[in-house]
Amino acid sequence: MSTFQIILLAALAAIFVFAIVLNRLRRTSFRTMFIVTVIWAVGSVATAWPDLTTLVARAVGIGRGADLLLYSAVVIMFVGFFMVYLRLVRLRRNITTLVRQAALHQAEGPLDSGTRDLKATGEGV
Repeated sequence: MSTFQIILLAALAAIFVFAIVLNRLRRTSFRTMFIVTVIWAVGSVATAWPDLTTLVARAVGIGRGADLLLYSAVVIMFVGFFMVYLRLVRLRRNITTLVRQAALHQAEGPLDSGTRDLKATGEGV
């Protein structure tokens, strides 16, 4: 095993431990933790046994293991960006709804009291 592999495996282990700590502090969901675990496990296996990626790549019709990892990384990033985009759209929609409700709530307050005053004095009738 090369020095690079040892350093990379140590870094992957540290990131994995950090992810576990975040999960224990309830900063991440179980689903997120599961996805992160799978990604780090695949990364660790690919780092420890790089020839295995070449075997898998050839089995799916790609020439080199490095190409398989690159293609997989690009697809995973696109999926991640799309999920973040969908969450951003949902947050914007929720914020818009909350702002509209707050504006209507503020507008109803003085309007209701003014209407009650007019009805009480008989001026509005």
